[in-house]
Amino acid sequence: MRLICLLAILAFPCCLLAQSTTPHPLEGTWKLTRAKWGNMKEYKDTEREIYKIFIADRFYFLYFDGAAFSGAGGGSYRAGKDTFTETIDYFSWDSTAVGTQQQFSWTIEGDVLHQTGLIADADQYDAYVIDEYYVRVEPAARTQKTPLAGVWRVENATYGDQTVTADDNRWTIHKIFTPQYWYGAFFNAETAEFYGVGFGQYVLRGLEYEETILAWSWDQSAVGDTNLFAMEVKPTELIQRGVINSDKYQHYKIEEHFSRLK
Repeated sequence: MRLICLLAILAFPCCLLAQSTTPHPLEGTWKLTRAKWGNMKEYKDTEREIYKIFIADRFYFLYFDGAAFSGAGGGSYRAGKDTFTETIDYFSWDSTAVGTQQQFSWTIEGDVLHQTGLIADADQYDAYVIDEYYVRVEPAARTQKTPLAGVWRVENATYGDQTVTADDNRWTIHKIFTPQYWYGAFFNAETAEFYGVGFGQYVLRGLEYEETILAWSWDQSAVGDTNLFAMEVKPTELIQRGVINSDKYQHYKIEEHFSRLK
């Protein structure tokens, strides 16, 4: 009897670990197909490109119209059987939403996610109806065998002639990779400031990383460009180096040193 109890105790943490690494059904990349927002009476098939990504315990989303960036938001979330709660770290439309917690209901049928609820406690968006249908375009990132998949945070970086570090508290820089998409977010959750996002698709070939831009809030002229970078990938570290060119950012040096968050 003592041996059985001991084995059960030893096995218990392993069981918890197995459960914690199982993706929640919400995890993955979703693309909006139709929605009702605010006081809309009928569902509208959106003409904008709208993506939402759940990865580990974080979420990221953005809106863009062709080449034009429209808005973005993100933060952390806790999900249950039929509801989830988002804590907002950045929200480009209304900075007063940052730090608030928003609860939504969800159902998934096949590859379709239905999200409903209200945005509350924000100046521009208080009691604002959210009723959205998404189609899944990718499975959970951490179920895929790609070394980049996950959430990464910049520890130090050079952008043009400017150097930033995670310790200076001016901003937080996250970059996430799903099986085929990348998403970069620049924000400061403490001051509720939003600095910008980028989004697109990528291909990794050994140490060569090819990034195509589908949305880039800083310079619309960059959309559609494909840039090559050198990429060093380790289990918990990532280094990306290269140069981009756009109308606003000519011969713009980028060197980013990331640590893995998720």
